[in-house]
Amino acid sequence: YSASTGSQRLRPQLADIPRNAIRHVGPVIVTNGAIFGVLAMLGHPWLYLLWIASYLTTFSLFLRVRSIAEHACTERSNDPLRHTRTTLAGLIARLTVAPHHVNYHLEHHVLMNVPHYRLRELHNVLRERGAFNASNFAIGYFDVLRSAVGHPRVANGLDGAP
Repeated sequence: YSASTGSQRLRPQLADIPRNAIRHVGPVIVTNGAIFGVLAMLGHPWLYLLWIASYLTTFSLFLRVRSIAEHACTERSNDPLRHTRTTLAGLIARLTVAPHHVNYHLEHHVLMNVPHYRLRELHNVLRERGAFNASNFAIGYFDVLRSAVGHPRVANGLDGAP
């Protein structure tokens, strides 16, 4: 039984396994083949090893930190102003944890059709309208991690408001 869809999941038939594997793994193989091919054409196929190394080391860490920042320690609610948060991201965080403005996660949940390059503008509009409070806004990723492990929020001089 699937809690997310409310439907019963059926076990795949043995004959379905190869087709499902191709459907799910095929795009990954094609994409990685294209990355390697472009790097090889540019004369730097060894750079592909950086992609593999980062995927096997830091990628999971950054993804976990971002997931914690987006939804951990928030209310269980259907209201996006309560069940997600925005985290301010400096240059290093934008390069590692929050590319493409994903740190504006509350804004993304409020209006999912807004392209990533306009989320900061939406953030400014929501901030002007008082949509943020201490539970749905964080000064940075360390602020969120401190809260997630039970340490009190460090005073940020903004009285909890961005």
